[in-house]
Amino acid sequence: MTRVHKPGNQFIGPKLYTRKETRTHWDAILAGLPLPLKTYCRRQGLYRQDMILSVIKHFPDEWQEWKDKVGPVIVKKCTYCGLDFYVNNPRQGFCNRWCYRQHWRASNPGWRGDRYVKVASRDGAQDPAG
Repeated sequence: MTRVHKPGNQFIGPKLYTRKETRTHWDAILAGLPLPLKTYCRRQGLYRQDMILSVIKHFPDEWQEWKDKVGPVIVKKCTYCGLDFYVNNPRQGFCNRWCYRQHWRASNPGWRGDRYVKVASRDGAQDPAG
C-alpha cells in the first residue's frame, strides 16, 4: 500500500511507527488480548491503520499468526482514490482527509475556496470583488 506524492497535492500517507514503538504497542496488545485492537488504539491515541501497517512491516510473521485474534480488521476501498485501506471507523469511506476534501470539492461545483466569494455568490452578487 505505497502512497505516491504527486506534485501539487498535499497527499499525506500513513505514518509508520518505528520498530521499537511498534514492538512496545504490539506486546501490550497481545498481553491484554481480550481487549480488541481498535479499543487499544483509541485509548492510546493511535490510528489503527498506522498500527496495522507498522506491524505488517516490522513483524509480518507475527501479524499472520495473530491478526484473527486481535479483533476484526476491516479493509475498504477509498471512495475517491480507490486504494485499499484499514478503517479506523466502520463508517469511514475515505483513506484520509485529503481524499475526503477532494471528493467534497468535486461534488460541490460552486466551491472556490474563498468564503467571501461563496457568500457573495449566494447573495446574488455578480462580481464579489467589486
